[in-house]
Amino acid sequence: MKINFIGIGIFWSGGMRVIFEYANRLNLRGHDVVFYYPLKSYSFYKKGLFSELKDLIKMISKYFRSNKDFKIYEHSFKIISVPFVNNLFVRDADLTIATTWPTAYSLDKLSKKKGGKVYFIQDYEIWNSDIKMADRTFQFDFKRITISNYNREYFRKKFNIESKVILNGINFAIYDCLNKNFNTFKTIAFMDHPLESKGVSDAIKVVKRLKEKYSNLNFVAFGHKRFHNIPEFVKFYEDPDDITVAKEIYGKADIFLYTSLYEGFALPPAEAMACKCAVVTTTVGAVPEYSKHMETAIHAEPGNIDELFNGVCHLLNDEKEILRISENAYRYVRQKLDWNESVTQFEDCISMVS
Repeated sequence: MKINFIGIGIFWSGGMRVIFEYANRLNLRGHDVVFYYPLKSYSFYKKGLFSELKDLIKMISKYFRSNKDFKIYEHSFKIISVPFVNNLFVRDADLTIATTWPTAYSLDKLSKKKGGKVYFIQDYEIWNSDIKMADRTFQFDFKRITISNYNREYFRKKFNIESKVILNGINFAIYDCLNKNFNTFKTIAFMDHPLESKGVSDAIKVVKRLKEKYSNLNFVAFGHKRFHNIPEFVKFYEDPDDITVAKEIYGKADIFLYTSLYEGFALPPAEAMACKCAVVTTTVGAVPEYSKHMETAIHAEPGNIDELFNGVCHLLNDEKEILRISENAYRYVRQKLDWNESVTQFEDCISMVS
């Protein structure tokens, strides 16, 4: 099949990584995949004339830097930057896939020559957005694929629509730590992020309490940069690549603490499980679908700092629990989040779209 993906751009994020995984794996299976993104940035709000002119100037300057070999993620498919995503610049295909709500507007306007229309929805992405504009896209006549049963139920209740659920996979070639060495003085890892919904302030409160109770603990955190006032006793990794996250952070940590308040999926706890971390996480997104409370992870209600704190303490007070849960997690996540299975389901789903 000729398959077009439409993106808003190329940048570091879990959601972008998932899009690239699908595009790359579909291409390696023999499909002809092209990823398009516009030189003129998508508008997340309605803009006035002056703002539109500024965007056009930016587009012209970006033109001379476009269509180069993008190395932000490994890929085997073509990446093409175009002035606009429309019928003139997007090739005819069997299928075209929108990957965010602004790209759904472009998809809606494309002709039938661009193929069947699929809306790949990873989250209810309304941050920094015109919510009414975002909400309209859920009524477009597309085949919808989403990444968790949480999303499907949310969209069903809010918009009275149906979606096909296909859980993400984990790249176990990167996220793996077969010969894990656990520390005598335990190391706890967490992540920093600019979005308030990630609950980083809760993580900071938890680690401060843990430091008071257990003086010999070590802490590490990571993020694209420091967005919060991370305590001085925490070692911080700024803008680490995937290998560093897998080998130096997850691979050397005993416990991974995840305190997000809302997610469409939640990749980091799954990645940490794959690296034999004992995970204490809020029950956001697909977490209850790829982990079991007290068997492969310890669950807490979003925003419940006491539950998060007590979950970590439970592990710290019993070395055998860290080993048991981390080993269970290592095996279980490989059963639940296999990329080959996810891509096969994706293929089967899109093959029925016309």
